[in-house]
Amino acid sequence: MSKRLLLPFLGLIILSAFFSCRKDDFSSDPNYKLEFSQDTVMFDTVFTSVGSSTEVFTVYNNNPDPIKISSLRLESGSSSSYRLNVDGVSGKIIL
Repeated sequence: MSKRLLLPFLGLIILSAFFSCRKDDFSSDPNYKLEFSQDTVMFDTVFTSVGSSTEVFTVYNNNPDPIKISSLRLESGSSSSYRLNVDGVSGKIIL
C-alpha cells in the first residue's frame, strides 16, 4: 500500500475506534420496575431420572433507560434444587 493511501486509512481507523465506543448509562431510579412474562414459574412434578425440566420466561425493561441488574438469585438461594441459565451463564446465584 502506498504512503499516500496509508495515512488516510490509519486516520479513518483511529477515528472509528474513537467514536464507536460509548459508555452505557444505566439508571439507578428506584421507580423503574421490570416486567415479567410470567409472575410464577412452577413445576408440578420433578422426576429424579430426568436430566432437566425447563421453563422459559422473559424479563422486559419498558423504561426509557437501561437498568443494570447486579445479581439474580433463586428464592431458596444456593440450597435450591434448581439452577438459572442467564445468557449462557448457569448457576443458582448469578452475579
